[in-house]
Amino acid sequence: MRKYRQLTISALIAAILCILSPFSLPVFGIIPITLATLVIYLTVSVFEPKISVLSVCLYVLIGIIGLPVFSGFRGGIGAILSPTGGFILGYIPMTVISSLLLKINRVSYLWNIITMIISTLVLYSIGTLWFILLTDSSIKTAITVCILPFIIGDSIKILLSTVLTKIVKKRIIEI
Repeated sequence: MRKYRQLTISALIAAILCILSPFSLPVFGIIPITLATLVIYLTVSVFEPKISVLSVCLYVLIGIIGLPVFSGFRGGIGAILSPTGGFILGYIPMTVISSLLLKINRVSYLWNIITMIISTLVLYSIGTLWFILLTDSSIKTAITVCILPFIIGDSIKILLSTVLTKIVKKRIIEI
């Protein structure tokens, strides 16, 4: 019974990612702001690592096979092979790292925030490196395009997910 519950929750979270992630706002360059990171922050804060990682892997796989679930309603291997594809692939290690770090302490709001910052830095690193490799950009250009425009938004998402975690956990327990 537990296995089916985990699979069902993972599929529902992947569906939420598929629904919310395509809606995006362009910032200053080609990398858009999406709600994917907010969903991931909340997922890893509420659910065990197995559910979180499975959900994000399923979302990435659904996009790779061609469904338009990535930002701007893109899908397929072309989205992964684009300069922004490293951010999509980076969701997986971001989820693994934050899930494992949150196993240490799921109670502390401060630890939750620290964990999300660490996992976001992992995402930024992977996405920025991928961007540099595919565009032959300088590190300065890549940081300007891939990191700086997102710091405020991701900080807000981290704080919002930290606040929402307690509410969502309470609702899940009631189900």
